[in-house]
Amino acid sequence: MNIYNYIWKEEHWLPENYTWQDFSTQHNAPTGRDLIYPIFPVAISLVFVRSYAERYYLKPLGKRLGVGRAKINKFSDSGWRFMCYTILWTFGFLVSVRKPWFLNSHLFWKDFPLQGIDTDIWWYYTLVVGYYWSLVINQFSETRRKDFWMMFAHHVITLSLLCFSWMINITRIGSMFNLIHDIADIPLELTKICIYTNKQRLGKVGVTILAVTWVLTRLIIFPLHILRSAIYETSLFFKEPPVGEMFRILSYILFAMHIVWTYFIMQVCINCWKKEEIQDSRSSDEDSDDEKKKD
Repeated sequence: MNIYNYIWKEEHWLPENYTWQDFSTQHNAPTGRDLIYPIFPVAISLVFVRSYAERYYLKPLGKRLGVGRAKINKFSDSGWRFMCYTILWTFGFLVSVRKPWFLNSHLFWKDFPLQGIDTDIWWYYTLVVGYYWSLVINQFSETRRKDFWMMFAHHVITLSLLCFSWMINITRIGSMFNLIHDIADIPLELTKICIYTNKQRLGKVGVTILAVTWVLTRLIIFPLHILRSAIYETSLFFKEPPVGEMFRILSYILFAMHIVWTYFIMQVCINCWKKEEIQDSRSSDEDSDDEKKKD
């Protein structure tokens, strides 16, 4: 048996008594070929659209708002991510909130692995996975911060979780994972925009909303709703394949990252109410050097 056949053995990916042939009989089942679309055309298109938007709209807007040359790239980075997270999360919420499994985690697993995938969820997944691929591609051209490799690992793990959930047809919990995961990025990027434009009062409000949203979604709802369901509720419906353990391990690593970033966010939140100026504790080493030169 060659490596390819060993990796894709049914017993590694599917519950007992199911084969990949069972998937092929479903007219609306996700397939591995579908994962090509997020890379091309979605991710590649987003890379070019981002370059155009930053050059002709976001950077000129930053200059009009008084953003200095040293921070203009950061402003455009955050502006692009703020738009994308807002659009993707809103779209994901609108298509997911109507689903019966939106609030009932037991229904994540009903009829697994032959659940099929609705057209609107297919588009949501394709756009989200494509967006994360574009973040990985653009990661090395953005302004580098102290948590560069941690952020890169975060993107890779998130992509892996989304692709795993697609391959084994657990897109219900995958959709909820992404909704819970991404909502905090909206106030995060908005707060950074306020920092770069020196809107200190708005920044204080933004970082407070961020802290509340982050703790609620990533430290409470994520482990109690998503992880709990993946750990305990799966056993009520089927004997889990080995890839399910990989899904949980990656989720644990992601949760550990959430805890680390919570420290940074709380540090910023507490300091911003003690001082007049908000500062990003993850600022790049280059920024620190620049500040020392100014002093």
